Amino acid sequence: MLYTKQVFSTVCIITCLLGNLAAQQTPGNFLLNGKWTGAPPAMLYLSYADGEGQPKRDSAQVQNGSFQFKGKITEPAMAYLQIKQAAGAPDGIQLFLEPAVMQLSLDGSNVKEAVLTGSATQKEWDALTKQKEPLRKEIEPLSQKYAAASKAYADAKKRNAPEAEQDTLKYRAAAIHDEFEPYNARMAQLDYTFFEKHPASIVTAYYMRFYVSSLPLDSLKLFYNRFGPATQKTSYGKYVADEISKMQAGSPGSMAKNFSTTTIDGKPLQLADFRGKWVLVDFWASWCVPCRKGNPHLKELYTQYKDKGFEVIGVSDDDRDHAAWKQAVEKDGLPWKHVLRGLKYDPAKGFDRSTDISELYGIHTLPTQLLIDPTGKIVARYGEAAAGHEELDKALAAAFK
Repeated sequence: MLYTKQVFSTVCIITCLLGNLAAQQTPGNFLLNGKWTGAPPAMLYLSYADGEGQPKRDSAQVQNGSFQFKGKITEPAMAYLQIKQAAGAPDGIQLFLEPAVMQLSLDGSNVKEAVLTGSATQKEWDALTKQKEPLRKEIEPLSQKYAAASKAYADAKKRNAPEAEQDTLKYRAAAIHDEFEPYNARMAQLDYTFFEKHPASIVTAYYMRFYVSSLPLDSLKLFYNRFGPATQKTSYGKYVADEISKMQAGSPGSMAKNFSTTTIDGKPLQLADFRGKWVLVDFWASWCVPCRKGNPHLKELYTQYKDKGFEVIGVSDDDRDHAAWKQAVEKDGLPWKHVLRGLKYDPAKGFDRSTDISELYGIHTLPTQLLIDPTGKIVARYGEAAAGHEELDKALAAAFK
């Protein structure tokens, strides 16, 4: 069937209006109408979580400078729009979708400057992103330096370079990584300021997920309580609530949850069997530089107190590289009990955390150590800071005085 240009335009307008009307009349639906300027890409891909929390990936082509995505979400949801160019590496942008009709304008020559309207959450996201942009540019040289150092280590590992060379490159990359700390602190301050000004924002709940490992438990609870009922009921709010529960379970004053697993030499182990002893559960990994640096001192403590009722259980985050785990235990000469955290991964199904020991206690950073008294109660939680080691020394000295 042939259309004149005028008839074709009329049909397009009617179709868009009907689509907009349908999206508005159906709760939970979103409609994303896009305008593209410049040479069209090969394909656009939109990834997000639907109304049931299931990951979705949709695709669309740019036709006559326009494209469209539609789907079902029940709350504002972070999405990723991947732009697959006809030639060259793919590009992409993050968007906050809402169950509404939205418009997205993209310029192929600078997709990072995309403009999304119709999403109030996106407006807040853009405001915070704009505040961070100068700091991001300031970090770029260090990021490039760290990327080069990490690649050098990865290349050395891939070609099976001598162990001494691999260690040198790994520690060099770790030293550069430490240089990010002042920038991370400044970035965090921008986020905290936003949290204070927008306590019930979905953006606040979204970003809080990245601070559950670094904020004290009482601060986490404070921010969560400020969310308000509506934000607390969102998937991001529920995630923070779940992490608070896990952190509570792994914080001083809580009884340590039992776990059963198998040691590095194939023997059964469960935490409950160590009742009556002081136990340090050490969460570490072969690739964790601060963990490895702390091992000599931990060996000194173990030697000093092991005959007085002190035990260490090393829980390693090396489920995907058993050889590296065993090699690290042997190289560092660690004489205590060793187990894997139990995190499983299936490319088709994703992560299985049903046997993940770290999940029981809300462990997100390495090293983290839990000191458990003879009754099974957690009395202290330590991180990688030197002060944490000093506090562990004091706690054990007091326990075995």
